[in-house]
Amino acid sequence: MKMKDKILLIEDDATLLNKHIKNIVSLGYEIVVVSDFVQLDDVIKKDKDDFFIALHDHFLSKDFENRSLSLLMDNNIPAIVFAEEYNENIAEEAVSKGALDYVINNDDGIDYIYIKQMIERAYKNQVVKAIVADGNKRARSIQVNLLKKFNIQSYEANSHAQIETLLKEDSNIGLLVIDQSLDDEKGTNVISELRKTYSKDNLAIIGVSEHGHSSRLSIEFLKKGANDFITKPFTSEEFNLRVLQSLDTLEFIHVNKQSALTDHLTNMYNKRAFESLGIEILSKAKKESVSLACAVLDIDYFKKINDTYGHHIGDRVLVTVADLFREHFRKDDLVARVGGEEFVVLLSNISKEKLLNIFEGFREKIESTTISTDSGNINITISIGLYIAQEYILSKLFEHADELLYKAKNGGRNQVKVNTD
Repeated sequence: MKMKDKILLIEDDATLLNKHIKNIVSLGYEIVVVSDFVQLDDVIKKDKDDFFIALHDHFLSKDFENRSLSLLMDNNIPAIVFAEEYNENIAEEAVSKGALDYVINNDDGIDYIYIKQMIERAYKNQVVKAIVADGNKRARSIQVNLLKKFNIQSYEANSHAQIETLLKEDSNIGLLVIDQSLDDEKGTNVISELRKTYSKDNLAIIGVSEHGHSSRLSIEFLKKGANDFITKPFTSEEFNLRVLQSLDTLEFIHVNKQSALTDHLTNMYNKRAFESLGIEILSKAKKESVSLACAVLDIDYFKKINDTYGHHIGDRVLVTVADLFREHFRKDDLVARVGGEEFVVLLSNISKEKLLNIFEGFREKIESTTISTDSGNINITISIGLYIAQEYILSKLFEHADELLYKAKNGGRNQVKVNTD
């Protein structure tokens, strides 16, 4: 999927224009400026699929504002309307015309923090999918349209069974907006069941209910595992804020979790991740009674590279090798850096012949790699210990592969040693 990566800025006041650009340019997105309707119409005709959001000044001519907002909505470009001061009537009018939000851009700069947060969320939402679950079709439709304005593609569901099916079929679903009233079960009960499989690390849930329900319902939603709760009828701004906060929290958890499992130099999984994720792979392989392969790989003479060229060049070697790992192995293969120059790969259900071809091919790829430095070119090689068996204890797999690596090192390096049994 090609990500839209441009901001459309609609402003006819040069002073305000410079102010807006100064405050949002740090985000790094390309900003396209238009100052009248003819320019806007022309830009949208040419490049409408490039814009993930529009920033729209309220203090344009009335005719320009009405026509421009309609044009943006017709072309599915979310719009944030901004003004120098808050006016409830203007805010309601802008939102009723389809604007994502109405924001104040006064001189204290505080609301620019919020504007930038909304811009970032609108960009990231392009890869977020959601489920709107409600027994009422009209209510579902309203929420789906609100999410669409925020660049979120949504599925509709009216039952627990439909929710489960959608979650299994699409791993990109990161948000569930669920009403208490479904066709087959209460929303709170559904959340309780879903949390047995989908944690708050990977699925944000917002509970929804009609005004007039017991005040304890919000507490019940949260106790069952919802991230947030909202009562109908709600404004689009409140709904957007709930979505924004839930998805930002989900992202924060994900980033921190990934940081704990990632080697910061190479951006590969680290030893902790290998041990955690490896157990999951072993468990699945054991259930399916398939063989596993564990390979321990070590860059030859790496200490000599560090001593001769310096640690900064050694780091370059590690990053280069990490990139080659990413090119060569499948997404389903678990690849990690577990020590200084030591790496490990865990694979399942692949024949011995194919495994030998995979690792011999990788050895050749490393051998043919040259790294240029100011002191000359560096050619690197790698030694590999490969253990293949129906062994489902991770530490034993690693131990056997490490023993084979030792043999590869003692046998002259730059080779693959595999068990014969």
